[in-house]
This record gives sequence, C-alpha cells and structure tokens, in this order.
Amino acid sequence: MKKIYIILFIFLVFSVFPLFSQTSQSCVIIYADGDGFTHVRGGTDVYYDLFETDVLGLVFRQGDILITEPGTVLELQVSGSDSIIKISENSSFRIDTFPEKGGGLFSLTYGRIRAKVEKLTGSQSFKIDGKSAVCGVRGTDFGYDIIADPAGLREDILSRVYCFSGSVEVVKKTEQPVLTDTSAVLPGQIITSPKENSIIITANEMVAIKTSEPEKLLAAETVPDDVTSYWDINDFISKPLSTITMQEIRDSLKEKETKKEYRLFWGSMGMILAGTGLEIITLISGNIANTNYFTASSPYYPLVVTGGILIGAGAGGIAAGIIRY
Repeated sequence: MKKIYIILFIFLVFSVFPLFSQTSQSCVIIYADGDGFTHVRGGTDVYYDLFETDVLGLVFRQGDILITEPGTVLELQVSGSDSIIKISENSSFRIDTFPEKGGGLFSLTYGRIRAKVEKLTGSQSFKIDGKSAVCGVRGTDFGYDIIADPAGLREDILSRVYCFSGSVEVVKKTEQPVLTDTSAVLPGQIITSPKENSIIITANEMVAIKTSEPEKLLAAETVPDDVTSYWDINDFISKPLSTITMQEIRDSLKEKETKKEYRLFWGSMGMILAGTGLEIITLISGNIANTNYFTASSPYYPLVVTGGILIGAGAGGIAAGIIRY
C-alpha cells in the first residue's frame, strides 16, 4: 500500500509541474485594431477576437507567427528597446530569433509591415527576411511589402522594400550560385556578383523585386505614391512605452496568467484527488451498497476514510480554484 501512495505522489507532481514552466519574452502588443488575428505557437492556432479579448500587453516569443485578418492591424514593441513593428492587414509575420536587447530576425511571408527601429549599437542587428530579399537596418523607419503584383501576371509576387528615414541594406535572394573564381567561367556565361545582389537605400527610396524577373539587378527608385498614401492613412498610432510601463503590463499579464495556472492546478489536483478517493472506495467495497465496509470495526475502514478524505479534499481544491482565483 505504501508503494501505491509513493507512485501516486510522483504522478501528481509530474502531472502539474509543466503548468509552472517559464518562457522568455520578445515582443508585446501595444496597439490592436480590427476584427482579430491568429497566433500560431508550436503548431497550435489560437484566434483572438478583438471585440471580446483585450490583447494589450500580450507577449510573443521566438518562433511565434501572427496572421492578421482583413482590416486588422497590430503594433508590437520589441522588448528592451523603443523599436515598434506595425503588422498590416492580411499579413503573416514570424519572430525568428530575438536577442536580449533591441535587435532581432523576423520573417514576412506575405502582406505589409512597417518598422521604426531605434539606433542599434555594437553587434546588434534588426533584419526582416522575405521571399525575395533580406533587409537589415541599424536604426531607421522602413517598410516591406510582399503582395501580388497588380500590374503583372496572376502568379507574380511583388516584393518592395522602402525607406522613410535612415538607411536600409537590401540583399536579394537568388537561386543562382555566386561565382568568385572567374577562371572557371565558360564563354557566354553570366556571372552574378555579390555587389549586384545588394543595395543600400536611403530616405524616399525603394527597391522592387518581382518573381517573374529573377535575373534583374537591384536598383533604387523613388517610393511611389500608393505606398506613401497607404502609410499616411495607416501610420503608427502608438508610441514606445517606457520600461516601467512595459513592466507594469507584464506584471499585470503575469498576474492573470498566474491566476489561470492556479485555477488549472487546483482544478486538476481536485479532480485527481476526488477520482483517486472514489476509486479506492469502489475497489474496496466492490458494491457501494454494502455498508459493512463503512463501520469502524471493518479492517478496510481506514482506507474507506482515506478515500472519503481524498474526495473531500478534491472537492475543496476545485472550489478553491473557482472561488479564490
């Protein structure tokens, strides 16, 4: 019997321990508007209805994907910095890696984003990876679009990186190998130079890349009116929150999450204890109507009492989770 209790205790401990695991923080929502968005983490989708859920202060970490619905926009502040990322409607955005301070690597699968990045120092970097190009900055205001080309073929994807202030380095992705040994070049063979696959653009400049033109060299052009007017209408709403304000949001969110975890803990513990107690009584009595097992003279009476205590404790645990938290 002692062995059974030890096994039961180990089971209870390892059943509830994962509820209190801690996770790192990366980006926090400081503004949201529209109908809703989908958050993907570890292959699990969670939909947030903005009419029913207050998402201010919601924290995302490395590997998370955010997918916005039509008419929905999100503004995220990068932890430990004043950098803000605005995710436009109909966009899929992923947090790839996140250093402790300031920078990070992010991915845009489709849609539009805009980022105001504070000036980075040392080895810090802020990069956004897309279908056709990777862009890196050290402090600037820029945007990245991956959309269907309105003037091109139906299957043509248009990638646009544009700069409003500061500078952005754009590196074009290519499936063709970059050749550095010109002695191995055959007559008539085209050499792709590393310099031809990267460019630095400054304020009011843009680079456009179409999937139907994979060999076209990068060239800066003026930011078109449709991009300027779009972001005039959909400019940033929020401003960077101070470290104190960010901490207050995290503390409030952590308190809510802690209460949720405690409710889950006590509810789970209560059901396990009550179920175990009922199982003990059922196994001993065989027939719950046989009252001989419930008399003090019965050799099974201590186990019956133990089962009753477990049932009572389980009910109390469930009640505590509901009432207290």
